[in-house]
Amino acid sequence: MRTGLAYARAIGSGFVHVMSGLKPAYVSPDEVWRTYVANLRHACDAAADAGIPVLVEPIGAATISGYLVDHPDIALRALEDVGAPNLSLLFDAFHATNAGVDPVAFVRDHHARISHVHVADHPGRHEPGTGTFDFETFFRTLDAVGYEGSVGLEYIPASDTAAGLGWRERLA
Repeated sequence: MRTGLAYARAIGSGFVHVMSGLKPAYVSPDEVWRTYVANLRHACDAAADAGIPVLVEPIGAATISGYLVDHPDIALRALEDVGAPNLSLLFDAFHATNAGVDPVAFVRDHHARISHVHVADHPGRHEPGTGTFDFETFFRTLDAVGYEGSVGLEYIPASDTAAGLGWRERLA
């Protein structure tokens, strides 16, 4: 955590994302969860001293097989079990969609726990407008719930970077 926080300060990052890692097959699920929660508490304590909030991001099984926090509901459980005021959710609309979660409904229901958002279209993980995801409704919902955080563009451009940013004018 010391190294991660030093890097975060050096680059001016507003958050530190603490990854849960993979579920080891040789450890009981209860022990894995207890260890994860203890590690998150440690991270939150260290980050609080540095004045940097901590994020938990659920990363879907289709992206990282065996990842411990692979569903938004598991991330919410982690936030509850840790109970730290500087711990919140990095909500990735692509991973949520892959997990069968309605991102619009999730944002509406849990917006108070979300501090950062990632977007990529589904399927394909390209820029908005290349798949079936309704970004117009998603961004309207973020506005409606008063979301003031940033939106990270975590996608693979379908062609080149400049063309992959063209959607912003249409949806801004």
